[in-house]
Amino acid sequence: MDTGRGQRNIVAVSSVIMIILVVINSINIYKQDISLQKERAERIISITSHEINRDFSYGITISEAIESQIIKNKGESGDFQTDAQLLMRDYVSQIEVVKADGSQAAYPEGAGGNRLDSLFSNKNIKKSVSYGINKDETVIHGPVSTPETGRVVVIMNPVYFTDQGGNKVYWGMVLVGLKAPDTYEHALSALRSFGYDYKLSTNITPATNKLTPVETSFADGDDARNMVSNKFSSGQCIWKLSVKPSGGWTSGKFLWSVVTGIIIGIIALFLLFLLMRVYEQRKTLQKMAYTDGLTGLLNRTGFMTECEKFLNSNPGNNVTMVVLDLDNFKIVNDLYGHKAGDMALCDMAAHLTRSFPEKSIIGRTGGDEFCVMITGADPEKSRELVEGAIKNKRVVVSDNKSAWYTISAGYADYPLQTETIGGLLSMADEALYAAKINGRHCAEHYETRMSNIKREQLGFSAKSIAAGMPGAFIVYKADEKGEILFANMDLVRLFNCKDYADFLEFTEFSIKNMIHPDDYERVDEEISDQIMAQIDDNENQTSDGQKHFDDYVEYRIVTKDGIVKHVKDMGRLVYDEHYGNIFFSFIRDKDTIEHNDKDFVSL
Repeated sequence: MDTGRGQRNIVAVSSVIMIILVVINSINIYKQDISLQKERAERIISITSHEINRDFSYGITISEAIESQIIKNKGESGDFQTDAQLLMRDYVSQIEVVKADGSQAAYPEGAGGNRLDSLFSNKNIKKSVSYGINKDETVIHGPVSTPETGRVVVIMNPVYFTDQGGNKVYWGMVLVGLKAPDTYEHALSALRSFGYDYKLSTNITPATNKLTPVETSFADGDDARNMVSNKFSSGQCIWKLSVKPSGGWTSGKFLWSVVTGIIIGIIALFLLFLLMRVYEQRKTLQKMAYTDGLTGLLNRTGFMTECEKFLNSNPGNNVTMVVLDLDNFKIVNDLYGHKAGDMALCDMAAHLTRSFPEKSIIGRTGGDEFCVMITGADPEKSRELVEGAIKNKRVVVSDNKSAWYTISAGYADYPLQTETIGGLLSMADEALYAAKINGRHCAEHYETRMSNIKREQLGFSAKSIAAGMPGAFIVYKADEKGEILFANMDLVRLFNCKDYADFLEFTEFSIKNMIHPDDYERVDEEISDQIMAQIDDNENQTSDGQKHFDDYVEYRIVTKDGIVKHVKDMGRLVYDEHYGNIFFSFIRDKDTIEHNDKDFVSL
């Protein structure tokens, strides 16, 4: 036997086998790469679809808000222009109310012949209108284009009342016009920046299931096949977003792998490099999926995965779950900007990492909420760790300004209180809400009674509370300038101002300019005298132990249009950690109060 020939045959066969293996591997890599590209595309269009739907949802929210006011006002549109102005956005063309009798109100008022109800002559829109009225559902139609309105997506929300006989009676319809393509252009432009061609289709009207393309980046003759798609529904209509890379689903790895396979001398090195690259890509993707991009901690998915992994590997091991969040985080964002807010979140992450044992599992699970699972520590030691972590006020410096925050926490023990990770997290969350209700900047250990705590009392915003107060309300600094910090719409209307901005411009942001100049010195003196009389009164305390001082004065105001009104002012002076000494005051029109009192007595 010719040894050389045999060796050559072995080499040849081995080479062929290696080349085949390389080609097979290259094909698999090609498929895998395409699969990863499509997975990425699916994630991107899912986010893009959500963005588009969010803007549609806001249009629906506008219609529902107007509907709510109509129902509240028992069929009257109320202060429609003011409500519509507050709800407007750049991509909203018009808001209308069209009654069943044909009368209408529109914002902007100067729309003239560009009213949305002029579209009702279109037979397809008539189908959508009928569909919405018959089913009492909010309907989206469009986009539709006319010389009068331009290209718009129309949201139609039928309004019904219940008569005395319990029958639903059609009152009219709220219409909201969303500019097309302005409404979804920002989302579609993001796709273009990512290198994707797209096609956005919809059935135009819920009366049909046929999808029609309304926006596309494909030129005539382009191959629009083999796309990744995502469907979502809004306003009883179906929307479909389809994408594919501008250059198609291609992979440069395949060609390089085949060529390298032919070059036998470097095939092994190339394969090793390729495998390492794929591994690193997978590792990077996995890390991204489990990691919070801002703080570098585990995100909610990563945190729950690691916790479950630990409990499955260490059954019966003592564990304490801690849920923490930043008190006053919204104030930090509002007063110092989002840069300071991000710095506070990063500071919180670093602080928790230092405060708990190395083997603890730590994650940012949402917004300003963090979770820590303390492993291997007894309940008493865990309590000490939690109390130590929240003890001190935290300070961050952004743009030479110091912003501070405190921490509230709730915690529960495994397996002493529960044997499931879901139950443990729920208990810690209930304890956190108890800490919030008990004044913040404290830690609470879960107790069964906490399940009955009403979370509703934490759900009111300052804006909603102020709007619901029975009269004009204002907050201002108790300093020489008397800077106005907040005023509700009742106060704005008391001064006959158009809106809050108009009110601030009229008063020049100062309480001084609210009071008649002939009354100001007297009022200031009376308030000072009343407060001085309460200095030694220990009964004047807020719920958190802070002193407060009440005052009651009467004075005149001059409205923006020159009308003099007599008002009664009941105020309270308190200390705020962020603003210093501030006044909270109720202001009532004296004539209105006395008139209402006479009416009440007559009853």
